[in-house]
Amino acid sequence: MLAEYFASHLRIQEIRGCPEGHLLEEFSEELYRAGYAQLTARRHLRAAEHLVQWAGGKGMPASALEERFIKDFSQHLSLCRCIGYPRQLCIGSIFRGSLCFIFASRVACGSRNWLDFISTI
Repeated sequence: MLAEYFASHLRIQEIRGCPEGHLLEEFSEELYRAGYAQLTARRHLRAAEHLVQWAGGKGMPASALEERFIKDFSQHLSLCRCIGYPRQLCIGSIFRGSLCFIFASRVACGSRNWLDFISTI
């Protein structure tokens, strides 16, 4: 489903080739099924990619992420200087997209419906 959101084959390969790329691919499928607009889905995917990079830098695979790590990631965002993740992106959008990713990938929610959860924030 990444092709629904990105025209560049190079960009799609970049996402698929990153750590936890399979989860990002699954996340794009969830966003597509949920009917997210292209721009919103791309922002959420970018946020999820950032979260995966941050977690990897901490030695945590995405499969180890839980809701409680969002606070740590939120603190990271306030000082973020990560290459490739521009500061002009809305922190709220990054935060929301990261939450979507965690819940959509069923890392932290088990059977909890991620769309129900995300509508509460």
